[in-house]
Amino acid sequence: MVLGFMSAFIALLAISYGTTAAVRPTSAGQPLDGVDVAFYSVLGRDLAATGVEDTYSPAGVPIGGAPRQGWYHWGDIWLSTVPITAGVDPIDARELVTLPVLLLAVSLLAGSLVRSATRDRGRAAFAFGGVAAIVLAPLPVLATTYFSTYASGLWFGIGSYGLAPVAVILGLATMARGDGWRRDPLQATRLGIIAATLIPAHIVVAVLSAFCLGTAALAWLAISRPEQSVWRDVVGSVRHPIAASIGLGSATFAWGLMTGHRLVGSDSSTLVAPFNPNWFSSFLGVALGAGILFAIPIAAIAVRRTSPAWAAMYIGTLATLIFGAILWGARYPDFNAFHFSFAGLAAIAYPIGAVAIWQLWVRIRGSQGQMASVARPLLFSLAVVQVCVSGLFTALHLYRSGPLPNLPIPPSVLTAIRSLPPDEKVAYRCVIDEQLAWLPRLIGVNAHSGHAIVPMCFQADLTSRLIGAATHTTVEHPSFHRAPQRELFPSRDAQPSSAAIRSFLAEHEIDYILADPDRPNTLVPDASVIVSDGGYTLYAVP
Repeated sequence: MVLGFMSAFIALLAISYGTTAAVRPTSAGQPLDGVDVAFYSVLGRDLAATGVEDTYSPAGVPIGGAPRQGWYHWGDIWLSTVPITAGVDPIDARELVTLPVLLLAVSLLAGSLVRSATRDRGRAAFAFGGVAAIVLAPLPVLATTYFSTYASGLWFGIGSYGLAPVAVILGLATMARGDGWRRDPLQATRLGIIAATLIPAHIVVAVLSAFCLGTAALAWLAISRPEQSVWRDVVGSVRHPIAASIGLGSATFAWGLMTGHRLVGSDSSTLVAPFNPNWFSSFLGVALGAGILFAIPIAAIAVRRTSPAWAAMYIGTLATLIFGAILWGARYPDFNAFHFSFAGLAAIAYPIGAVAIWQLWVRIRGSQGQMASVARPLLFSLAVVQVCVSGLFTALHLYRSGPLPNLPIPPSVLTAIRSLPPDEKVAYRCVIDEQLAWLPRLIGVNAHSGHAIVPMCFQADLTSRLIGAATHTTVEHPSFHRAPQRELFPSRDAQPSSAAIRSFLAEHEIDYILADPDRPNTLVPDASVIVSDGGYTLYAVP
């Protein structure tokens, strides 16, 4: 029965991803996948082929000053290499195999966490924890900015945070089962392995988790006020897990440095200021939509005497969310800094919030009196409504991550690109609104064909309009200075000569060009047609 449930759960998740993110070919051709879906899938394919953790491999050309290997959420990407190596399409390997398995692990562990933390062995506690961990999220009550409604459940967010939520919940579940982790060297080593896993799984989540535990420890001391002898005993009992976590974590980080791993981050926009009104509106929107997640601070007050350890964990979680929001505001000109805030929500606040909600429910359920009779249906209704609404909104996020509005690429053109010699690259004459970082919207072609599509255009700082900047199509993206294409397109109106373009293509061994009705081939006018169908044309550079 358990295996049947797990199989059905994975199948339903795979169907949800297969009908939203991992889009199927139609009679018109292969729809072009969402940028993130295709990007992570290409990383998995390239990792399986080379064993190098290179976040810039989809660019197709060397990126100046970029680390060869970088800290990223490689845990889920490494898992995707297993089915990829077995011959599964990279997008299917990620969306239909890896992510459903990770979500199953999140759900099972979260259900176990809620049962252990609340000492409620009923099936309802397990079911609530399992469901809440993957769909619980703030509600979109203040849609004033892009990020004010960005938060969603792990049903969608697992694609960004991968193995990190699994590691966090596994660590919490281990500690919630009892005090054995403080005395048993084997369990202490297990916690050390989990801590070490977080560093390559998602280094931002690792930093936030360390802050959360440190703050929770201080909060426990403040709540419990143990005598000096008791304090020494407690410190002595946790020396094994602390030593294992520091030792294995340091070894992992040192190994990463020795193998060339560096932090991979984007540059800051000159059009955006830290802590600007856009950030405040984004933070306010998430905070106002928290809803039932306010059970975290309420539970901290309610259980501070009966369960000071969990009260301290709730305080640590709340402090981590505030800490992450402040880091986000300070780094707001860097578009990707939103992970400081949303990673804490996804990996820490959602499972801890599920525990807090159920712990309050257990207390209210066993209470008598008029206040309890009002609180019971109120808490139940709020929890059910938020889980359902946030689940629907998370499904909407999945739908939005689906195919881009570009024309589907016909099978004949896609087949021709697939049949190109290995390591061949294809140029594409994009425009300023068709590029993300150094990757065009046609990265879906890369995911399905195995060949990089190299964008040839000026890259404007368009993503900054999502964080408060006015649209300036003449201001370059803050990271564009790293791209070799900048030599040809230093400004929006740049018109490089035919000789300069040919020299660039030859230098980077680009022998083919892809064009579509909106972006005809203006790079090499005398290129010969290999195949033309459905508005797409593949050329060979003479």
